[in-house]
Amino acid sequence: MRKFTAVLCAAAMAFSMAATAMATDSKTSDGFEGVTITDEVKEALGGKVLKASADIDLDKIENETVKTFAEDYKAGKIKTGEDVIASLGLKIDSEEDVKVPEECKFTAEDFVKGDVIVPPSEVVIGDEGSEDADSYDADYFEKNPDATVDATLQADGLKGADVEKLIPALIDTKTGKVTLLVVDEKKSDMEKGELALALSGLGLVVTVEAA
Repeated sequence: MRKFTAVLCAAAMAFSMAATAMATDSKTSDGFEGVTITDEVKEALGGKVLKASADIDLDKIENETVKTFAEDYKAGKIKTGEDVIASLGLKIDSEEDVKVPEECKFTAEDFVKGDVIVPPSEVVIGDEGSEDADSYDADYFEKNPDATVDATLQADGLKGADVEKLIPALIDTKTGKVTLLVVDEKKSDMEKGELALALSGLGLVVTVEAA
């Protein structure tokens, strides 16, 4: 009887540890799966819509270093902002490698010190209701390289997060360079996991939580 009880206790402890690990990992398990834009932005994008997914299509990515980065994340190697920068082979003190808009309250140093809270997710453009022509190429950003569009990205992993500590970054899938994105804290809704920001292009968006 004692042996049977011991086996049950061991099984219960194993289950409890597994459940705890799953709960710990769940914070970074949910990537961006939705993008909301206004009618004005949709019109500026030629009638197309923006889409987000944590299921990254490597075939769409031109830069081999960015492909390696995406694979590194899937392999569990990307835990912090520092890991992001290292995997991409960038230097945080280089404005060409890591661009920080004047409106951004964070620095590149803040980004590397943060932990990844939302995994890399692709943000692409395409026709509503169809995935056939989804891509990272948007005429609007090519013609207006310094412009941004307002967008709200949704991720279950952000529910309950402190919006004041979130640092989203855009990884250019052609150059491998990083740009920190400016968050609109007032329009963001963390109860729903909705992060409002100024999107400066298309690519992979990864979000860290400031230390």
